[in-house]
Amino acid sequence: MLETAQAALPLQITRAELGPDPILLLSGPGWAANFSCDWSLEGNGHRIDRNYSDGNILNDAAECTTQDLEFLIDQQIEAITSNAQMIDPIFQISGGIELRVHAETDIDPWVLGLPGITLVGIADKPQ
Repeated sequence: MLETAQAALPLQITRAELGPDPILLLSGPGWAANFSCDWSLEGNGHRIDRNYSDGNILNDAAECTTQDLEFLIDQQIEAITSNAQMIDPIFQISGGIELRVHAETDIDPWVLGLPGITLVGIADKPQ
């Protein structure tokens, strides 16, 4: 799964917004992703962390909105670090930004739609 995602890189970000729940929505030419699981963005003076304890997304100052994600527009997902199954991947975004993703349950996955394939990240299975 990781090799499939890496083969599609870089991915230009032309849309970044928050959906209900809140869900992080990213997309660009030929691809789209949504993250309904726990996620955080950090780097280059930005810090946005989904807070599951109260359902809010917070930056360092207040509740976050789609407008707070505008710094992602015209950036690129340049690299992905993870194991082969993409458990808890880290997406490296141009400008020194990291998107860290953690799917705690199979109910709240992340989804990356690429040309010809859709990748779904779920929780790590206990050994």
